[in-house]
Amino acid sequence: MAPSSSQPPKERPPWPKRERPNSHPIGAPGASKAAIPSGGPLSDPELQRRVMEVELSVHGVTHQECQAALRATGGDVVSAIRNLKVEQLFYLSSWSRADCRRILERYQWDLSAASRYVLAQP
Repeated sequence: MAPSSSQPPKERPPWPKRERPNSHPIGAPGASKAAIPSGGPLSDPELQRRVMEVELSVHGVTHQECQAALRATGGDVVSAIRNLKVEQLFYLSSWSRADCRRILERYQWDLSAASRYVLAQP
């Protein structure tokens, strides 16, 4: 699994401004209930519980990134966490996303251990 040297350097998109989960007044834009398209709408408390679980499991991700990851996985918390970890390792390294996923699997999805591995590679 060698990183491909033909890839141009990756630029991580700028982090969106982090907002507190309940920063929107009731009735204001952005205050509406978020729905998970393929899994059906979740109640606000359930969605917030899942977002918080993802946020606490992946160091450095924003509330919005967690919501987007949950939407992309139909509300599957484990898949959302894994996808965010793949993205973090991908932006940290010169490896492909597929390689990052394999490395994370080898390290039982321990992002710190996987990060140490990729940073130690020449």
